[in-house]
Amino acid sequence: MYLSHRSQTLLIALIADALLGDPPNAWHPVALMGRWMHLGERFAPQGATARLLWGGMWLTAGAAATGSVVALLPDHPVVRGLAASTLMAYRGLDRAVGEVQTALERGDLAEARRLLGWHLVSRPTADLRADEVAGAAIESLAENLSDSLVAPALALLVGGLPAIAVYRLSNTADAMWGYRNERYEYLGKTAARLDDALNLLPARLTAALIAAAAQIVCGRGMIAWQIARRDARAYCVAECRVAYGGDGGGARHDPYQTRTLHPWKRFPPARRCHDRRGAPDCARRAAAAGGRRSAGNVER
Repeated sequence: MYLSHRSQTLLIALIADALLGDPPNAWHPVALMGRWMHLGERFAPQGATARLLWGGMWLTAGAAATGSVVALLPDHPVVRGLAASTLMAYRGLDRAVGEVQTALERGDLAEARRLLGWHLVSRPTADLRADEVAGAAIESLAENLSDSLVAPALALLVGGLPAIAVYRLSNTADAMWGYRNERYEYLGKTAARLDDALNLLPARLTAALIAAAAQIVCGRGMIAWQIARRDARAYCVAECRVAYGGDGGGARHDPYQTRTLHPWKRFPPARRCHDRRGAPDCARRAAAAGGRRSAGNVER
């Protein structure tokens, strides 16, 4: 009974996200989570052990408060589905990557760089080549498909609205604090480890969905899956390789950070693949097909 109820909630959330998109940043729940984490950083003590304990306690308190607040909402699929839709971002992701693709297709590299920097990455894009712009967009699409669709959907099915809210808080905390530097090494350690654990299954499921969709769209699903398995340990974002439809080209270090469309979201540097002709459209359609397959499985 619970699974049926949550499946209905998920379908409503996916439909609402597709039709309505994200709410304004001023009252976006992920923006509120970001403010909570920012407040925790402001009051964080000095010293490695103290910051480690503070980071864990602040995240725990935020998770408890977040889960408790959303649990107060009426237990109706429509109400909870609309609330859950604000914790997903597939429409915004698809639109952002599509705008970059359109600019590249018409040969407007300057506009493609601008859109990439505005929507998808947080480092300078002025010197990127067209293939690097495409690569950064595809990597962001692959990673955000997991963070903004697959993982939240699984959390909703497993634990209802409180679980998806706690997942997004963990994801936001890792995005803001999950860096290995003097400022965040200990403060963000709990957030980083929790986010890694929560994404262990969703990241692999996302890779499998993209590989399946790539087989349908590009006929290269098996190659994509083999490369994803081969490179899983070597890349921060294994889905990036799958999104290229199994491109066997080399890879090199990418200094450009990807980010989600939600406020406060940042990712550490990852490795990226070379572009191949037609890859942006293939990856975008494959990811869309993967999302539809997820919704279809829930509906059945």
